Amino acid sequence: MKTIKLISTQIPEYWELIKYAASRAVEIDERDLQSALVWLLHELLSDKAQCWVRIDDERKIVAVVVTRLEIDKRINRKALYVHVTFSYRSMPFEQWAQDFELLKKFAREESCDTISFATNNPLLMEMDRALGCREAYRSFVYDL
Repeated sequence: MKTIKLISTQIPEYWELIKYAASRAVEIDERDLQSALVWLLHELLSDKAQCWVRIDDERKIVAVVVTRLEIDKRINRKALYVHVTFSYRSMPFEQWAQDFELLKKFAREESCDTISFATNNPLLMEMDRALGCREAYRSFVYDL
């Protein structure tokens, strides 16, 4: 297995797989999903976001991660924000750990101070802790 970063011109070719992964991985209200996917597509096509795919030996995509370089306005630091983490099939923790090393290398090359993400998925939280991540804060929403 190998993880590669797609270039923006490859996004249309893989958009259906990316869109499916994002719609399954991102915890967003159904009524906002279409707008979020349009935003994501725009970010990927304009090179403001990065799409990483894990491919198997037959060159089939087995996992998708979408990141974006952002400035954390609370602390004025550059972060690599992980927007989407999705696997089409069960993958060993060691593979995720290797992919995380790749993201860390990319974040360092881009002069990021942190890698951050948000999730309410207990499996992802467990994996994040195992990778050495710490919980920074919790977010709560009141629907009107």
